[in-house]
Amino acid sequence: YTYIQGPWDGIAKIEAFVENYQKAHPNHYTQLERLKPASNTQASPHLAYQIEITGISNAHNLSHVSVFCNQHELTLLGIQSSQYQSSVTGDNMQQIRLEIAMDFDANLAEFREQLLLMCDSYNLDVVIEPMR
Repeated sequence: YTYIQGPWDGIAKIEAFVENYQKAHPNHYTQLERLKPASNTQASPHLAYQIEITGISNAHNLSHVSVFCNQHELTLLGIQSSQYQSSVTGDNMQQIRLEIAMDFDANLAEFREQLLLMCDSYNLDVVIEPMR
């Protein structure tokens, strides 16, 4: 066994590597397991993240994001949408900020990849960071 701890983005990279390794080498046994915090701590069974999505203003952006959150059974802690005019292109832009809670056992690397794919399909930029 090897125990790894570190920042969330480092852990996500390791999870993604192990998942890709398992696909490439199906005959090798690998197991990745997240350890929950000790029960005597006040830690939440959820991981909280802040997601910022930006793109050209579109009436459907917010609904696309809402459907994605619903499909992935995320708990929305907060949502905010605002519009502004781009100083570079002059286009009307929309910014959506989400605060979400994910189950502790959720695969962050897979979720992040699916979020990036969804945003790419609608020409949106996205940043995901843990809440502090």
